[in-house]
Amino acid sequence: MKKSRKTMRPRLSTMIRTPTQLGLILALNFTFVGSVLISGFLPILRLPKIFPGMVGEGVPLCILGPVSRALTGWWPIIFLLVFMAVFLLVVLAFGRGLCGWACPIGFFQDVMSWIRSALRISPKEPSVRVHRNLNALKFAILALLILMAISVGASHLADSIAGDEFRQSQPGMMQSSPACAYCIAPSMRAVYDLFVYQSYNLSDPIFLLQFSVVGIFFAWAFVTPRAWCRYLCPAGAMSALFIGVSMLYLNKEQDKCTRCNICTDVCPTRSEAVCKEAKKDRVSDSACIFCMKCVDACPEDCLHINIGQKKIYSGGKQWSKKRRKNPSKGVSRNK
Repeated sequence: MKKSRKTMRPRLSTMIRTPTQLGLILALNFTFVGSVLISGFLPILRLPKIFPGMVGEGVPLCILGPVSRALTGWWPIIFLLVFMAVFLLVVLAFGRGLCGWACPIGFFQDVMSWIRSALRISPKEPSVRVHRNLNALKFAILALLILMAISVGASHLADSIAGDEFRQSQPGMMQSSPACAYCIAPSMRAVYDLFVYQSYNLSDPIFLLQFSVVGIFFAWAFVTPRAWCRYLCPAGAMSALFIGVSMLYLNKEQDKCTRCNICTDVCPTRSEAVCKEAKKDRVSDSACIFCMKCVDACPEDCLHINIGQKKIYSGGKQWSKKRRKNPSKGVSRNK
């Protein structure tokens, strides 16, 4: 079996991305700075009292939280304007980079993939046709959640009394934020509270639903890498709308590409655009979370990460010359 040149390279996704993900989970959930400044843009679990003195109380929140709450009339519209302004700055700079490097929901899916790999179990992928159809699902979910929030807010504007009655008739978080009612993060918090505080009634149908949803989430993540990110995450869908104009992007040298499809094979979201793009140097795909695995795995050195016109990462060959002398096991290329 012939090993590719990339087997000699340190992998950025392993060396830096994983510690970054773990560090941001702690910052987001247990520090004041993370809670106030960062939590407006990612699903937050708010697991309290793990570290004494750390801030942990609050509600799960991502960019869709403020949007949904403002549209339902639960929050002042100024909250929507402020959060959207900062959100636009973030996604125009990094695209879906937060999905790959900071989101705790994504990290837990990666952990399930590591466990599966350690057990030497192959992932189960849907057919190409099913995968492509499911890719559009997260955008449909995003549109539906926004329409649901608008319907609640519009009923309140049309008739405040009848609108309040309609809003209060909605179950749970549907009253203030349909997006939060859909999100997996509140269900994770509920399961956490059960095991740590025994604070949930197992006969409660809402909790049983949350428990089942969390079980399905982890099972699917174990079988299919980043399944939630690929097909169901509305926050990721919202960020993906700006992937074509973000300053951070994947650059491809077309003259070097041999269409070997290794980039698709190693991609946790199974992005096909990296291999298929044959004209533009900039590769734009709504599925890309900038995990860098395709850059590390490419045997032809044709993929790079750019910010604007500046190349910031090219697969690691300049990172450590010693690794060239002591190659580690990596992606092999078979013809």
